[in-house]
Amino acid sequence: TAVKKFESSREDLSKLSIFSLLNSNHASWLQGEVEKYLTTGIPTTTQREVEAIRPCGDAFPVAIGVSEMEGPDGEPYFAVYMHDLSERKRMLKIEAEKAAAEYLLFNMLPETIAGRLKNDPSHIAESHSFAAVLFADIVGFTSMSSMMEPQEVVSMLNDLFSMFDEVVERYDLNKVKTIGDCYMVTSVPGIVGDEEEHCRRLCHFGLDMITTLHRYNEEGHDRKLDLRVGLNCGPVVAGVVGTKRFLYDLWGDAVNLASRMESTGIPGKVQTTGHVAEMVKDDFYFEKRGMVKVKGKGEMETYFLTGRKKPYEKPRETPKRRLRLDSKQDANYIRESIRAFEATLLDVINEPDQMHRIHE
Repeated sequence: TAVKKFESSREDLSKLSIFSLLNSNHASWLQGEVEKYLTTGIPTTTQREVEAIRPCGDAFPVAIGVSEMEGPDGEPYFAVYMHDLSERKRMLKIEAEKAAAEYLLFNMLPETIAGRLKNDPSHIAESHSFAAVLFADIVGFTSMSSMMEPQEVVSMLNDLFSMFDEVVERYDLNKVKTIGDCYMVTSVPGIVGDEEEHCRRLCHFGLDMITTLHRYNEEGHDRKLDLRVGLNCGPVVAGVVGTKRFLYDLWGDAVNLASRMESTGIPGKVQTTGHVAEMVKDDFYFEKRGMVKVKGKGEMETYFLTGRKKPYEKPRETPKRRLRLDSKQDANYIRESIRAFEATLLDVINEPDQMHRIHE
């Protein structure tokens, strides 16, 4: 095995010192372990991942250690052992790349949709008999951005939309996409509940968007922003489109009308259709705006969502969406888990029948 791993003859290998097969730093560590054993008489139990060097100069990872053994004459002696980690490293790299790809997929798409796409890469299309849809748009963004540096525009949108993303997570909603300065959110496919619950969550979110924007403006940013927000509900068709960059999108008259509620709205207000206002009138305050000319619909009576009659109460059973690190404690837990995994890997590196421990 050593002849194969070091790509050298048995005769040539027998002439080499174990220290010459390691890089200088790792050879120094091993020399120290041997000297410690010879000085104290206490064998080391340390196993370490190091870099072995082939005679041609190529390097490869190994696990190396020193152990005490008993010779044929009964005298103790120590042996240095190596285990090639190349294949293990290759497999771990593949697993890491797979995990990274899944992480990106689950952050691009709703969790349930990402899970289905992972198991079946064919197109996903579904019909929802009811969904709530919200559009928000920054007032005067086009003229404002034309006077800003590109980096400033991106930074501004990133700061604001990141704050909105936190609110999306709070209500277990689905951010469908952002197009320029437009921010689109829907209640499907995440919400499990009656039709009122769909509207209720989006209404809470719409009010919190306005509050969040005020907080953004109070943080001392150079430019003060304002929003138009529109909300509607009804049946939609949803699905994943594309093969390169997946996008979960929604279509239907309810979606178009939600967009019209935004475009015909007033800065700083959440405009809704009469359907929304009627459905959640027991939970929120609405102000009748009157008749508004809506493209493709003619004159429609619309309402402004002005406040809550009762605070938001999250249902007891709400499906989890994405893994998020909510505190330093969570981050530390994950770091410790990784260290424990690495330690387990070294423990079973030469025991294939124990590989189930890695998966556990």
